[in-house]
Amino acid sequence: MSRDIQLGLWQRVTALRKKAVQRLSKVKQPPTEHGGVVPATTHPVPLPGDEPRTVASVASIAEARAPAIDVPLAVATPVVEPTAPADISTDAVTAESAPSPDANPTEPRSAPSWQVVEVDSKAPLIGKVLGGSEPRLGTAIAHRTPSCASDGVGVGQFYVAAASHVGLSHVAQGTPRQDAYNFALTTSGRLVVAVADGMGSRPRSQVGATHFCDSVALAASTTPDDSAAAYLAAAAARARGVAEVSYRLEPDAVSFVGAVAVIDGDRCEVARIGDVSAFAIDAEGELTELFATDESHVNVVGRSLPAAGAVEPELTAARGMRRIVLATDGLANDLRTSAATRSWLGEVWAGLPTAHAMSNALRYRRRGSHDDRTAVVVAVPEPVASPVTGPVDPGEAAR
Repeated sequence: MSRDIQLGLWQRVTALRKKAVQRLSKVKQPPTEHGGVVPATTHPVPLPGDEPRTVASVASIAEARAPAIDVPLAVATPVVEPTAPADISTDAVTAESAPSPDANPTEPRSAPSWQVVEVDSKAPLIGKVLGGSEPRLGTAIAHRTPSCASDGVGVGQFYVAAASHVGLSHVAQGTPRQDAYNFALTTSGRLVVAVADGMGSRPRSQVGATHFCDSVALAASTTPDDSAAAYLAAAAARARGVAEVSYRLEPDAVSFVGAVAVIDGDRCEVARIGDVSAFAIDAEGELTELFATDESHVNVVGRSLPAAGAVEPELTAARGMRRIVLATDGLANDLRTSAATRSWLGEVWAGLPTAHAMSNALRYRRRGSHDDRTAVVVAVPEPVASPVTGPVDPGEAAR
């Protein structure tokens, strides 16, 4: 072949190569997660003499853009093999192995089974206890509360250990804890404690219970010398207003029961609406309930807050006690009916438990005990008089 023919052939091949590269560069390829190109279809522009083929990698793309064509050695120029960038994977991706889009991306996926980790506890198993439910939160829970809360702190001349745990019934239903508590020291040195229990039939009752307890602490900081009944009434009215104005909720939607204790030295007065109860522990460790025990059906509540109009709570008082305990019915029922529960909690409460120790104390398991559990335990100064407990006249408690 003459040199002129070879030169003409070389020019023609060069022109074909340039056109092929230009046409390939105009074809839009889907980007990968690395920013590269992963074509999974037949090459769109077959070159002269090429058979259709599947491009399987970035290296194949480079090869397609600069195809090897037999050119006489006399006029061939060196061809540098292109390499893939270091940050782009060159693993083969074919139409069969490429991930396909989700057929229905809006369909909810099934929840995975989590391998949760629990810490060891010496809290007892009382009776034959069944396995608990895996903790999950339901959908559209607008007013969620933490599953657990605890405190262990000195407050003036008192020491307060408190804890609140979500009940197994709420865990199984995916609903939040509806109990609440709070406490505050007044400027006159008195300790004011509030405990509330949301009505389980009201899915937003935790709003009322939480704001009631917070309102008691707020009232104690501004009016240091009020009675327990006065704090209860003022806090219930404020909780009602917050629910209506801030949450646009009717009072019935946030219904709860609650109690307020005012502790001054070794004297205590308690006011309550509903079945939140109070207990006293003497120097011998004996536990005494300060309110008369309700022998009617469990969880049947006659009155609740925030009530319209005047509030007339039950009142009781105690003097000369070592510990004062306010508890919601989920814990109070166990204290009344289970000697093992009383023994376990009495042993812990005889000391000054930290926040973690107090929380651990409420981790006992008892068959049939599925409600929220909340207790506030107040260690009072050394008693100077014999223990006196029981219902009292409103004016008598303050003397």
